Amino acid sequence: MTSASREMFRRNLIGLLVVMAALATLYVTKYHDNWSVYRNSMVPEATGAPGETVTADDVTWGVEKIRYVRALPGYSAGHPLPEGTGAAIVTVKRQGAPTDTGCTGVLTDGVRRWKAEGVGFSAAPLPDGTTDNCTKPGPVQFTFILPRDASPTAVDILDYRGRITVRLPL
Repeated sequence: MTSASREMFRRNLIGLLVVMAALATLYVTKYHDNWSVYRNSMVPEATGAPGETVTADDVTWGVEKIRYVRALPGYSAGHPLPEGTGAAIVTVKRQGAPTDTGCTGVLTDGVRRWKAEGVGFSAAPLPDGTTDNCTKPGPVQFTFILPRDASPTAVDILDYRGRITVRLPL
């Protein structure tokens, strides 16, 4: 190897190390937080077994009741559900302090996901003492509109950033 080739190799090696350091710095400063948020929206912080309660962030969660209906209770025929769909109404018992930022629910069958409906004609009326967003104490009720052939396996409780706080198998 000639001295010119050694010098070229040394310069290329130094250049490679500089590029790798720049990419590592870019990842840490720019993309790491975004990746963590995405990962936390797919992988739950805590998961329980069917019928069990799960504790996450000092709150204990468990599925209290799930009902499948073809039409939402408390609404007239003027607000029918879309053709081929039904509603799953999931009540989650919760013990612990309510959150300031709220929460939402997502129903999943392991492949597909259905986000809880907001307040309005596509959400079931809330019983007294029940909330739909975790900002008040007591149980939380979520309404999901899904295809009638769906077989959900779990309900995920998400925080305001989309992080799955807890997965509760049905």
